[in-house]
Amino acid sequence: MRAMAVHLFTATGAVFAMLAMLAAVDGKWSLMFLWLVVAFVVDGIDGPLARRYHVKRYAAQFDGVLLDLIIDYLTYVFIPAFALFKSANARYIMTSALLIKLKSDDIGSPTW
Repeated sequence: MRAMAVHLFTATGAVFAMLAMLAAVDGKWSLMFLWLVVAFVVDGIDGPLARRYHVKRYAAQFDGVLLDLIIDYLTYVFIPAFALFKSANARYIMTSALLIKLKSDDIGSPTW
């Protein structure tokens, strides 16, 4: 029973990620960061809980690792990238990043 409770606890990270995404869509950056911090706390606690309660042994029918990876992608990559794009300076930031990337690809290549 405790092992499945750990899976449910991990799944709350998806709820917090969704709340962060909704806040980002509305441009409520402080609220978005609050929900991301809550999701990060859940992410930091669920792994040790899973090991403590032997989730792989007692709740093997459900793949908590896959769930954790999906939530991690949302909270660490997708939502922050969306927030950068949505923010007022996103075009400047994205253009700068693209130029830096293009320039870094150019380093070491022959000049004509």
